[in-house]
Amino acid sequence: MQSNQEIARVAVVGAGIMGSGIAQLAAMAGYEVALCDMAPEQLERARGLIGASIDKLTGKGRLDRGAGQQALRRVRLSGSLAEAAAGADLVIEAVVEVLAVKQSVLREAMAVAGPGALYGTNTSQLSITAIAGGFPEAADRVVGLHFFNPVVLMRLVEVVRGLQTSDATVAAAQQFARTLGKDTVVCQKDSPGFLLEDLVGGGEPPPGGRVEQSEDVIDGPAAATAGRASRFRQAGLAARSL
Repeated sequence: MQSNQEIARVAVVGAGIMGSGIAQLAAMAGYEVALCDMAPEQLERARGLIGASIDKLTGKGRLDRGAGQQALRRVRLSGSLAEAAAGADLVIEAVVEVLAVKQSVLREAMAVAGPGALYGTNTSQLSITAIAGGFPEAADRVVGLHFFNPVVLMRLVEVVRGLQTSDATVAAAQQFARTLGKDTVVCQKDSPGFLLEDLVGGGEPPPGGRVEQSEDVIDGPAAATAGRASRFRQAGLAARSL
């Protein structure tokens, strides 16, 4: 996929907390979104979550009411992966952390998505390289897009490079995340936990936001500030939920 290819249609697979949040953000940013789940009750729950979140944002003055209604209309719910991913420019999976399940979802999407489509995985536990290993013909277009919960509020997105992920794919993934209003950091080391786990675990990033592990470098201008802000945001959200 070329980094300057326009992304207009987004398919999100998995309508849980993460998937519904990603779908909401994409719709708010102007993308046409298909949100897919095999469980009808999960789709209905996602509809309610997205509607309630948009109502909260408009009530607090953070989102214009008209824009919120337009975003809701951009989200199409679907119980068919083939239908949801048909012609998509970007497919993001947010399903269970089981390698075979993620590979099955992406393989089915690849059969119907647009030519040169980008495939993102929201995994925080599995190797991007391992996921992409199920389809070597498209491994260069598979990338980690690791959002944090709650998706709408957390500013950081980790863009994780697998061994075969192309520079163009990484650039396209970064640009997409930025259109959602996110700060991005590129994780060059494809290992579980990626960057923020190191920061949340208590380590402070060195000046400039670089974390080096062996010969691998996790780099990004927003790494230090976004990492610390995310840690404090998580702590604050946890405290308010008690």
